[in-house]
Amino acid sequence: MKLISLIAVGWEDLLVHTEKGTTCSDNGFQDLSTDQECSDAVNYAKSFNDYARYISSGSWTVHHKGCVIFEDGSDGRMYFNRHSIGTKSRPDTQSICKKGNY
Repeated sequence: MKLISLIAVGWEDLLVHTEKGTTCSDNGFQDLSTDQECSDAVNYAKSFNDYARYISSGSWTVHHKGCVIFEDGSDGRMYFNRHSIGTKSRPDTQSICKKGNY
């Protein structure tokens, strides 16, 4: 049922990004769940950063958890952080989030 919702609505319509230095949970949104979801979010990220490109996934304490994009000038590198907590504040990144319970 959820997959049908994603197809009917359009994946990019379910996404939102935060201001630099804030997380999805800071803004009442949900983190993306997998590195595939983060990779699939590149087209959405290109709506606000022409240089957006998915690089890799890993587990880092120095990045927000979930899908992050470096928004420092024309950077646009995207990573999926599998760390259970990550950091709460990183001024050079934005989080890419789900708007609802999808």
